[in-house]
Amino acid sequence: MNSPSSPTGAKMATARAKFADFEAASRPAFEEDPVDENGFPIMTHKVVHRIVYREFGGYIEPSINDVVHLENRRWREIRDLNKYTGVTVLHLENNQIGPTIGNGLAHMSKLKALYLQCNMVRQVDSLAANQKLTLLNVATNQISGFAEGGLPHSLNTLLVSANNISTAAALAPLASLPNLEVLDLSRNNLEGGDEAFDLFARMPALRVLYLQHNPIQKTEYYRRRLVSGCRRLTYLDDTPVETAERVGCEAWAASGGSFDAERTARRKLVEDRRRAAKAAAKRAAAAEAEAAKTKKELDFNKQLNEQVMRNQADLREQVAAARAAEAAAEAEVAAAQDDLRDLTFHLEAQAKIVAEGGGGGELSGGDLAGV
Repeated sequence: MNSPSSPTGAKMATARAKFADFEAASRPAFEEDPVDENGFPIMTHKVVHRIVYREFGGYIEPSINDVVHLENRRWREIRDLNKYTGVTVLHLENNQIGPTIGNGLAHMSKLKALYLQCNMVRQVDSLAANQKLTLLNVATNQISGFAEGGLPHSLNTLLVSANNISTAAALAPLASLPNLEVLDLSRNNLEGGDEAFDLFARMPALRVLYLQHNPIQKTEYYRRRLVSGCRRLTYLDDTPVETAERVGCEAWAASGGSFDAERTARRKLVEDRRRAAKAAAKRAAAAEAEAAKTKKELDFNKQLNEQVMRNQADLREQVAAARAAEAAAEAEVAAAQDDLRDLTFHLEAQAKIVAEGGGGGELSGGDLAGV
């Protein structure tokens, strides 16, 4: 679809070359920059160091740099990057790199994201050593296939849009990548045979798949076959895979292509959801009633507690009053006892006087005078 010999491929290659020439012409020229026999710049440590340190403000020590920008340089080969061992993100887009990536990145053990879009790569076969690589962008190249063992198992996102992939066999090595979740194959020439559908179904972690502008999209029951085969797929082309679609597609596939089975499965899902919603509403109502009952009991207990506290306050007042009355009574009894004691003493004294024979005028007719 986008082969170099096709009109579209030729236009794209010409546009890339012109843009790269423009980018190169817009930067200051350095006489010491070497070129090959065809006039293309050569990637050397000296040139890379100048770009990283002077143009992008990176660190003078190569191994410290983690994000490196080397895009738009018209380089045809990756080389002399051995001292850049700490790179995690590498931009090499819009160069002339190809036909292979080569082994110039094998030493980058920390590399996580590699941007190689808009180059001349035809084969991806030498990135297995980059065991932390999770994102690879090789869109708009000339890739016709992937070599077995050429990609690391850590790869999570692979962007291969606008290349020359036409058969499932060219993608077969991707089925061995256990962590590949996002795959963009849009704008290729992938045919829609059973091999392609079986291949995608064998990708264990595949969640997002883009196949727009490929012949496979014209295959009968294209979406049903992919959704039913890729059990973890959540997004296909420009549309998310909803639960209802998945249930229907899986029923369709299990029944050998019965649309009645698909409709029945979808209706059952709707009914199950309706029953689940009713059950949830019933549980919510019961919980609300229980909450109201609990609140009522709490309010009653609060009122009861307040009444008990009021009763305790009244009781404390009554006890204090009783104690005060008791103290007053005890004081009166004490006073009465004092009076009785004084009277007794007086009577005893008078009796003694009488006994001793004195009349003294205080006794009259045997009675106490004045009593």
